Amino acid sequence: MKRSSINFAHSLTLFNLPPTNKAKILLITLLLLGIGLSISTAFFYQDLKQKQEQLNHSLFLQQKKREQIAQEKLTAPAFLSKEQAKAINTAIRQLNFPWSEILNAFQQTATPQTALLSLEPHAEKQLVRVVAESFNADAMFSYLQSLRESGAFTRVELIRYEVNEQDPKKPLRFTAEVYFSIQQIIPSIPGQS
Repeated sequence: MKRSSINFAHSLTLFNLPPTNKAKILLITLLLLGIGLSISTAFFYQDLKQKQEQLNHSLFLQQKKREQIAQEKLTAPAFLSKEQAKAINTAIRQLNFPWSEILNAFQQTATPQTALLSLEPHAEKQLVRVVAESFNADAMFSYLQSLRESGAFTRVELIRYEVNEQDPKKPLRFTAEVYFSIQQIIPSIPGQS
């Protein structure tokens, strides 16, 4: 014998509903789910839009601050202090040092008995410190005299000298300060007074 299932209470489960009712419930569920997703998307979009506006505002403030700093940097001070003016003038004198004329004057007075080891310019004092080496004192004095007579320098002073005892030729190394005047070093241009 077969067992039969007798259910006197009518069950309202989803599976026991007629298909039209199932479709209506499914449609209502999907509709509610869509409305919920739309509302959450709207809130998410609103939050993103607010964050974007905050970022744009902070970016605008940063750009404005950068422009203000750049403008402050571009604005030169109304006056220079004495120290700044002195530093600028010193730098200009160093940049405008007449190197080619000085080197030409030293090359014209070069002798085979004397070798130039270094030239150290001091533009603010208008002098060049010269370190050179000669075979003997006569060659040293001859070189210093030729510097004096060149007409390019205003004054030549021997500062110190020493004999290198370890070298078999015993060369004489000496230091001299050679003063110059810009007007004497740089020849005048024809047609100008």
